[in-house]
Amino acid sequence: MKKLGLEDAEKLQNRYADLRAVENFQEEPINHYIRKKAKGKYSISLGKFELLLIPINKSLRYNKNGEIDKKFVTRLKVIDIQKAHA
Repeated sequence: MKKLGLEDAEKLQNRYADLRAVENFQEEPINHYIRKKAKGKYSISLGKFELLLIPINKSLRYNKNGEIDKKFVTRLKVIDIQKAHA
């Protein structure tokens, strides 16, 4: 089990609230925090840690660049919380 400090735990609660408040992850404020990682994976910084996410919609849509179209992503799964890479 990973232990987050108070500051990172507060950021986790805030980002979780942000995720629940939006219809898709292209909307603000979550679009400001989410970063693309490897193909199909995304992260949200929590300070010393980062939340790793994958979209889990039944059918995903892709843009002309072959990337997931974020405005159609309505379901995410947290796959890990890991130390942030500098």
